[in-house]
Amino acid sequence: MDVGTLLCRSLLLALLVFSVTQEARGLLCYCERCVNRTCNSNGLCYAAFTKSARQIVIEERQCIHQDQLYPPDRPFQCAPSNSHMQPYCCGTHMCNKNPNVSPGESVPVSVMEGDSVTLYTNLTEIREDEEILWKHGAKNSLIAEISRAAGIFSISDGPDGRFRDRLKLDNQTGSLTITNTTTEHAGDYQLEINGVKLTKKRFSVSVYARLPVPVINRDCSLSSSSSCSLVCSAVNVSHVTLSWYKGNSLLSSISVSDLSSTISLHLEVEYQDKNTYSCVLNNPISNQTQHLDITHLCHTCAEVHWCGPTEAVIRLVLSGLVGVATVILLVYDIRSRRLIS
Repeated sequence: MDVGTLLCRSLLLALLVFSVTQEARGLLCYCERCVNRTCNSNGLCYAAFTKSARQIVIEERQCIHQDQLYPPDRPFQCAPSNSHMQPYCCGTHMCNKNPNVSPGESVPVSVMEGDSVTLYTNLTEIREDEEILWKHGAKNSLIAEISRAAGIFSISDGPDGRFRDRLKLDNQTGSLTITNTTTEHAGDYQLEINGVKLTKKRFSVSVYARLPVPVINRDCSLSSSSSCSLVCSAVNVSHVTLSWYKGNSLLSSISVSDLSSTISLHLEVEYQDKNTYSCVLNNPISNQTQHLDITHLCHTCAEVHWCGPTEAVIRLVLSGLVGVATVILLVYDIRSRRLIS
C-alpha cells in the first residue's frame, strides 16, 4: 500500500471518528454554571429572561435533555408564561448564548449636531468575566468591544467609516461616547453585557441640526389702515416648530418634519399695540427667539394712506371725469384755432 492511499484512509478514519464523537456529544449549549461555560444536550438549549420596557436580562442559560421535554412536540419548559420570567428554547449549537430577543422600547437620547453624546452602561466597573459589546444599526454591526478575560479593547470605524475618529470607550465602565456627531450617527445602538447574566439594552439616538435665528419681516401688501401684517420665517430647517407668542401666551404655531424646508408664520398687529411679541423656532433640545419691534418694522406701512372701497370708487369716477373734461377742452381748443385761421 502506497503512502498516498494510507494517508487518504487515515484522513477518512479521522473524519469518521470526529463525526461519531460530535454525534455522541450532542447539542453544544451555553451554560454559566458548567465547566468552560458549555454543556452537551440530546434535547434543546435553554435560556430564561426577564423583559422590561427598555432592557432584556438573560437570567439563566443551560441544557435541557430530551427526557426532560414534555410533551416532546411542545414542551412546557419552552411555552410562553404569564410570569415575569420568560423561556427561550433553540436547537442549534450555542444558540442560547445570545438569544434573539430584544427590548420592547429604546432609551431615547438627543444631541445637537457637532456635540458629543455618551451612552451609559450603568456599570461602576466591568468584572473580569464580563464582555461588553456595542452594536449599531439594523444589521447590528459591531463597533466597540471589551473583554478583559480575552484582553480585548477595541473600537471600529463601522462598515462605511462613519465612526472614524469619533468613538471613545470607557475602559472602566464600558460606556460609549460619540464625538462630533452628525446626522449619520442617528439611529439605534444596542448594548450587550455578557457575564453571569446577559443584559441587552437599546438606545435610539436623534441628532438635531443647530437652529438659525428666525427672521421677522413686514408684509405691507396684506396690511391695512389699522393693522400691520408681519411674517416670521426660517430656511433650511427640519423637525422644528415655529411659533408666535404674545408675552408668554402662545398665539399660533406651525411644524415641519421635512429635510431642508422653509417655514413661515404670519401675524397681524395694531400700529399702536404696546404688547410684546416674539417669534420662537424650536426643536426638542434647543430654541432660537426673535423679538418683534413694532415701531421699527411697521412705520413704513403706517405711513401709507390706505383707502376703503367707497373712497376708491369715488376716486376712480373723479379721475374719469377729469379725463373727459381734459378731452373736451382739447377738442374745443383745436376747433377755436381752426376758426381763427
